[in-house]
Amino acid sequence: SNRHKRLKNSTGLGKCYNSIGTNNWWAGKIDEAITSYKRANEVNTEFGHRYVLGLTANNLGYIYLEQGKVKDSYEWFSRALGIRRDLKLDDYEMMDLSGLARATYHLGRIEEARKMSRDAIAGLARFEVVEDLRRAYYNHYIIMQNDDKREADRALRKAKELVEARIDRIADSKQRSVLVAKVPLVKEILDLAENLEP
Repeated sequence: SNRHKRLKNSTGLGKCYNSIGTNNWWAGKIDEAITSYKRANEVNTEFGHRYVLGLTANNLGYIYLEQGKVKDSYEWFSRALGIRRDLKLDDYEMMDLSGLARATYHLGRIEEARKMSRDAIAGLARFEVVEDLRRAYYNHYIIMQNDDKREADRALRKAKELVEARIDRIADSKQRSVLVAKVPLVKEILDLAENLEP
């Protein structure tokens, strides 16, 4: 049937819109990124592709956080967290909790954010490989920097180590340069880490 064909093709389409959103985000085309992510959200909602829905919700959480739209960010991270919990994707759940902690922090709920961030970091320690773990440590640094400088600096050092390890795995020097120049989080972590005391 036509619906069956659409369902079969929709997983790829939802992932495609999500990837386009990420490419636009990295290129600094924020409005286009949001449009692509929202289109991915529509496709994945229509066809019930909850795994990609979780990815897209997390990405929208970070984009809105970067724009200072903290309430929107909080809403999208909450959605992502609910989806990953339903799917029992514990590592992604901890990443969503880390993002939600950042949004909570920027909403002024500092103690709640610190607890959430510490829970996320402790939860992520159970997993050998977690995609984008550097972001969780960066989030923890942001949340802790005005409360516990030593804990914040440890988190930033860990984020820097993860970034450097990722850069070292890229054989092509041009691709390494693109990663450092084009991915805002990578550049931000490396720039901040220059001020760390040895």
